[in-house]
Amino acid sequence: MTLTTTDAHRPSPKQAARRYIKLTVFSMSAYIISVFCVVGLIRGNLVTGPLIYPLALLPGLAGLAFLYGYFRFINEMDELARKIQIEATMIAVAAMLTFTLTWGLMEMFIDDMVRIPMFWVFPFYFGVQGVASGFLSRRYGVACKTL
Repeated sequence: MTLTTTDAHRPSPKQAARRYIKLTVFSMSAYIISVFCVVGLIRGNLVTGPLIYPLALLPGLAGLAFLYGYFRFINEMDELARKIQIEATMIAVAAMLTFTLTWGLMEMFIDDMVRIPMFWVFPFYFGVQGVASGFLSRRYGVACKTL
């Protein structure tokens, strides 16, 4: 399976957006449900030992499904919308790497530094990516083409 789409097989923007929204709703619902189930099973000591590890991976699979849909959606956009999303992605990656590097170093060297779980990297990234997408859409003089 490939993430590239030829022009002959490219869906209309409306079809691509509809497919993206469906996969996003499904994957984020699966993510939320799996997080609550996994936390409940582990904290309730219903699952212990080595079974915790594969169980803890389940929310990540839902996140992976979301990322697949997001990358496919970017590939199905027109050139300007794709350029905006790619630039927003680059900005978000730069912000995420800078923040995690800086904060991680402070955690290593400052004993009473607040520890931030890695869980927050994903929403941090997409928060920055969304803001950057809106800013870049305005900069290029187009409506936000994320949806």
